[in-house]
Amino acid sequence: MPIVPRHLRDSLSLPRLLLALQRGVWPLADQGLIAAASFATLIPLGRALTVDDFGAFTLVYAMLHFANSMQSGLITQPHNVLGAMRRGEDYVRYTSSTAVSQIFLAVLSAATALVAWIVAKSFGAGVAPLLLAAVPATVAWQCHEFLRRVLYTELRIGSAFGIDLIAYGGQMVGAAVLWHLNMLTGPTMMYLVGVACACGAVVGLWQLRNSLARHFDRSVVAENWHFGKWIAGGSIIGEWLSAQLLVFLAAAAMGAAAAGVLRAVHTMFGPTRILAQVFSITLPTRLARTLAGDGLGMFRADVRRTLLLAVPVLGAYCLLVATFARPLLTLVFGEKYREYGGVLALYAVSAFLTYIYMIGTAVLRAQRLTRPIFVSEVIYLLVVPIGALLIPVWGIYGVVVGLIVGDIVLLAFVWRSYLRAVRKDESATAPPESEIPMPATAGGMLP
Repeated sequence: MPIVPRHLRDSLSLPRLLLALQRGVWPLADQGLIAAASFATLIPLGRALTVDDFGAFTLVYAMLHFANSMQSGLITQPHNVLGAMRRGEDYVRYTSSTAVSQIFLAVLSAATALVAWIVAKSFGAGVAPLLLAAVPATVAWQCHEFLRRVLYTELRIGSAFGIDLIAYGGQMVGAAVLWHLNMLTGPTMMYLVGVACACGAVVGLWQLRNSLARHFDRSVVAENWHFGKWIAGGSIIGEWLSAQLLVFLAAAAMGAAAAGVLRAVHTMFGPTRILAQVFSITLPTRLARTLAGDGLGMFRADVRRTLLLAVPVLGAYCLLVATFARPLLTLVFGEKYREYGGVLALYAVSAFLTYIYMIGTAVLRAQRLTRPIFVSEVIYLLVVPIGALLIPVWGIYGVVVGLIVGDIVLLAFVWRSYLRAVRKDESATAPPESEIPMPATAGGMLP
């Protein structure tokens, strides 16, 4: 019989302050590591490759992110919320069943990449070596991501940081070595991602050996699907058929270099993504526990405190990047990107709106309101024609304007959904009018 991890039995007995510190410092360090790895790998890669080759890598890399978005919606985000409510053998059964779903998704993603490589190879496309390298990379990356997110559910953030140090630290060291040896190319970088993530996954599997067993429950798959289908669908419709489709349309209209430029300006916001990803990953679990244990009032207070922290910090960084866009982009990626300083300045607006939207969706997931997230992404799909129509007029600037308009629509709808849900909960918990005590008169008698 599997041994129930000690942290699952004792975590709620720790002092609240200690838990708050643990949940705050380790996630920040973990996301800082991931952002640092992005800087330390994509920046030398952008400098080593031509803008066109960097754009080709960006497009293939985006497809890996697409697979990870499906994983997030159907596997890891459900585990972070639904798994947080389970204890003991019930948790082991749930995690083991979810792991089976993860294996199936990873194999399906690898098979898709393999088919794409066969097609590209048959047509003699230059992107074929990248697609072949993506086959092992997507499996290793997904396995590593699943294990680290399970560790987040179990509040073992330090352990998650440890396997991320292996995976992302290995990528940084490997990229530096390949760059020094003049061997840093798109395919070698993709293989490096696969090897480093596989090493991290092996250690993560050992750390979670007591949380996994030979259990498979179809009801767990159905529960995860019911929770995550709207999130996964929202990612496909909103993020990929809208935002990412604009990137692919820009590459089709202006060449792969357009995707490379958009990736470069996106990389410049790595520091703010540290904090935004901390909120996105940890808020659903923390707020779900607050709502279940302390009620709606404390839940709303936690949301307000999060916004008071996030908005000034994220806004200040985005404003700083927009102000010094051209010299910053030239300093980081080189002279070949100097002419795109205006793109970076405009993109700062989209980045800030996206971060606030991420916080909003984290709040909705804590309330199990995943359907509004999906609906907001469907609405966002209407923005695609705007950005596509602006590409012939404003070029790459049209793509960014389309992103900004879409971000505004998403943000407005998500926060409206949150406020409506709060008002509904308040009405449901308010006592009936007949039970509200009436004030007494001076003589102590009711009028």
